[in-house]
Amino acid sequence: MIVKDIVKLVCKHLNLNNLLQITELGGTSTSTEDQQAQINQIISCINDVNHLIAFMYIPLKTTENITISNNKFNFSDLSKNLIELISVKNNNGIKQKYNTFPTFIECSNGNYIITYTYAPALIEELTDTIDVSYKIDDYAFANGVVARYFLYKGLFSDASAWDTKFAQSMLVAQRKKSGVKMPPRRWF
Repeated sequence: MIVKDIVKLVCKHLNLNNLLQITELGGTSTSTEDQQAQINQIISCINDVNHLIAFMYIPLKTTENITISNNKFNFSDLSKNLIELISVKNNNGIKQKYNTFPTFIECSNGNYIITYTYAPALIEELTDTIDVSYKIDDYAFANGVVARYFLYKGLFSDASAWDTKFAQSMLVAQRKKSGVKMPPRRWF
């Protein structure tokens, strides 16, 4: 998902037609300071929704190869921002014992494969992309952004209505996509 596409959908939901006319979103007029402030507020809402999805609904998981020396590995050496460590396995796939501390893990020296959930990177520009590991579409994501926007503006009833739509979309995204198995019907 590209941030610009989400911003366009949010502007359509909020009837912010003046923002759709700026050059950054494909229009012909240059943006004013107020319009740029609105875009920045929408991007802030996008960051909130992005983190909300990763922390509450659909955790982002990754696996990484690491080397532990001095019986210690710092989380800051990972390629992504760790939320929760899921497992530490050796190269043969056997789970290893480890101790977790706030900034590092303690484990015997060697090469390991770790699996962990991570926080998405902060969105700063309209050209940035949102992690596509989420199994939701742009429209559902935009519903969450609109809910956050109304919340920041103090329009709580509107925020509640949009948040309900967003929460329903998240429940659908969390469901497993496997077919329903019905027992065979028996005739007597």
